[in-house]
Amino acid sequence: MIALAALAMTIFVALVACDSGPEDAGEGTITGEVRIGPLCPVEPCENVDNPYTNRVVVITKDDAPIASYSLDENGTFSGTLAAGDFIMNMQPCEELGCESVLPQRITIRKDQNTPVLIDVDT
Repeated sequence: MIALAALAMTIFVALVACDSGPEDAGEGTITGEVRIGPLCPVEPCENVDNPYTNRVVVITKDDAPIASYSLDENGTFSGTLAAGDFIMNMQPCEELGCESVLPQRITIRKDQNTPVLIDVDT
């Protein structure tokens, strides 16, 4: 009887262990907006290049790149990431003075959207 109870407990523990994966398992989405401005000392300004051209949002974990998203002409981006904690940065960014707002820590949750805003005050 004791052997049967021990066997039942072992099976129960094994089933619970198999069923309880990491809380962060799965994927979520990230949608972001980058705001860069002002673009000249007095707004509105004329003949200014689009500040979002050739800029990329880079997502890293443990200093390793995980994903990158090119900004569209309006400064927005979106994508899918594994659930977890990450660091978000933008490249190139040094000439804009981004160090006051970047890097940012973000958390992606399973089956949820994570909205982010990068507001670069030039």
